[in-house]
Amino acid sequence: MGQSVSWLAFRGAEPELVRRQLGLIGTGDPGEPGEAPVVGASLPDGWYLVVAAGCDHAIVSEDVLKLASAGGTAVGCSIEEHVMFASATLWRGGAKRWTVRHQGDLAIGDLDVSGDPPVELEEVRRSCAVSQAGEGGEEAEVDFFFEIPVELARGLTGFRHDALVPGSPGFEVLRAAKGGAVSRAARPWWRFW
Repeated sequence: MGQSVSWLAFRGAEPELVRRQLGLIGTGDPGEPGEAPVVGASLPDGWYLVVAAGCDHAIVSEDVLKLASAGGTAVGCSIEEHVMFASATLWRGGAKRWTVRHQGDLAIGDLDVSGDPPVELEEVRRSCAVSQAGEGGEEAEVDFFFEIPVELARGLTGFRHDALVPGSPGFEVLRAAKGGAVSRAARPWWRFW
């Protein structure tokens, strides 16, 4: 069974301050990604990580990424393994710098790039293309291009949704405060209240 997850990592600003701005409240309860709807943890390289169940969760919306990156840098990543969708984006100083998106249900080689992505993109893309060709190209039963956004995000933050984070102190269950940026971003377009 594939995972459906979104995550946001930010650094450059005090985690508690950014969490408060986003409307994310720590419960003090330990939890793991997938066991609770939203969890958070400090990563070894100064990043603060928020992981939520579901692809395209509100934590990776443009409004939330803008707030999370206002005092530094934020990386957002959405993953839906069931259809081999992955997206990674980097925001700095409240502005989007780049987005890399793969939608495997369109085509194995699908890759949408906007903005000014990191130079590592070409190396990761080349490596994935070689692996894909080695498995039979477009006819293969695996999709290595899915790895491109995931690996770009991991390269920046050290976090990957399907791997343990060495040195991480553990996750805390978070809840979205009513009226906070995360809860506002989560409302369907048709709901006005």
